[in-house]
Amino acid sequence: MDKKPVVGGQAVMEGVMMRNGNRMAVTVRQTNGSLTIKKYEAKTEEKPWYKKWAFIRGIVNFVAMMKVGVQCLNDSVKMLGLEEEEPSKFEKWIVKKTGKNAMDVLSGFSMVIGIGFAVLLFFILPNLVTSWIAKSVTNSFTVNLIEGGIRLTIFILYLSAISMMKDIKRFFGFHGAEHKTINCFEAGKKLTVENVQSYSTAHPRCGTSFLVLVLVLSIVIFSLTGWAGQEWYLRLALRLALLPLVAAISYEMLMGLAKFDNFLVKIIRWPGMQVQKMTTREPDDDMVAAAIASALAVMPEQFAEEAMPEGYQYPPAFSEETEVAEAVAEELATDGEEPTEDEPVVHDAAADA
Repeated sequence: MDKKPVVGGQAVMEGVMMRNGNRMAVTVRQTNGSLTIKKYEAKTEEKPWYKKWAFIRGIVNFVAMMKVGVQCLNDSVKMLGLEEEEPSKFEKWIVKKTGKNAMDVLSGFSMVIGIGFAVLLFFILPNLVTSWIAKSVTNSFTVNLIEGGIRLTIFILYLSAISMMKDIKRFFGFHGAEHKTINCFEAGKKLTVENVQSYSTAHPRCGTSFLVLVLVLSIVIFSLTGWAGQEWYLRLALRLALLPLVAAISYEMLMGLAKFDNFLVKIIRWPGMQVQKMTTREPDDDMVAAAIASALAVMPEQFAEEAMPEGYQYPPAFSEETEVAEAVAEELATDGEEPTEDEPVVHDAAADA
């Protein structure tokens, strides 16, 4: 029997994206209550060296999945079946100047702004607070640990705040449906709504766990850098310079830990699994149905048949196919050997944040 595929994904607007190697599918519940699905498939090509080498691949995958994740969110909005509004003058100007859909262009700007906000919230703010504390604490190791604690506290408070929003609660419900479906498939069960609902909303490869690993490792690594009396801007520059290294190590740890399930690994996973309780919600059956459709759509035929409920029929395909969607599919070209869920952090992690 062929090796079981590694299926992963992320929540999107009123739906779920699933991915397996060079296949991806987005299933959305439209405003009329019906499901619709959009499939992407890239040509199978040998992965370039920078997607194979340890540590380098984590950074590359983070950037690639952030791009794909944003595009999937855009596509899910288009798939909702909302009534089209007349484009504004500004949107028409964007289309004229760029030749691209205004939503895609604006989403790119939003991603840049989001990254800037994350740097401000999780790096600049803790650094400024720590600089004030450092006036009375001379030990650089202690100062760096305090900064890490502040950063982790801000992260938890941020997740707590957004998890109270009504729309985000629903979004996190689809995130929970994604995890439940993957857990059910990996357990070898049929992907019926009833079976899927019996599984946990937590998963060890989740982007939330990746973010937690990044934060924890950053505390350890950053605490070993710096010196007494270090200026705040030098400390900040050093943090940002080391962030790719922290992300790369975190990625390798997350993928490696997903292959084992012993007591030590469970201890290391525990913080991320606990934080997932904030980024996932118990889904309703409609959410699970969307996740099941996407999961089955990306599996090789043999595994899809084994996991598919008797008499199952896929939702109707979404009619609009765009060049942008095909370009997104090309970003997914991979041999499917590595775990891909919420990769990274980007998706799922980007979606979580």
